[in-house]
Amino acid sequence: RRVHGDDGEQMKLNSYNAIRYAIRRVMLKECVNDITNKHEFPQSCQMSSAITKKLKKKGRGCSDHYGRISDNDVKLLLDSLDINGPQQLQWLMFFYVKLYFCRRGCENLYIYFFILSHAQA
Repeated sequence: RRVHGDDGEQMKLNSYNAIRYAIRRVMLKECVNDITNKHEFPQSCQMSSAITKKLKKKGRGCSDHYGRISDNDVKLLLDSLDINGPQQLQWLMFFYVKLYFCRRGCENLYIYFFILSHAQA
């Protein structure tokens, strides 16, 4: 079966991978089977590899990137935050993490692990 978006277009590779790994996560939780393990599910892995190649040939294997955030927009955002409150301080921290450490917004954010510590008084 083909996976299509709401507009009827075939999904991009990142969307396909997100669905595949969501299914993997549910299966690992419910029945301890990993559909990405090529020894347990060789046909699934072969099909995934074939779909990946097919999507790349059709030009659906890349992401559309947005332009760089302008300095004026960053200044506007920083001016709008009152960092004296914990919630807005957290928003500011997430903004900086995404801006400087993440490739494309929230994509792959789960990979990054941060250890926050506070100074001893």
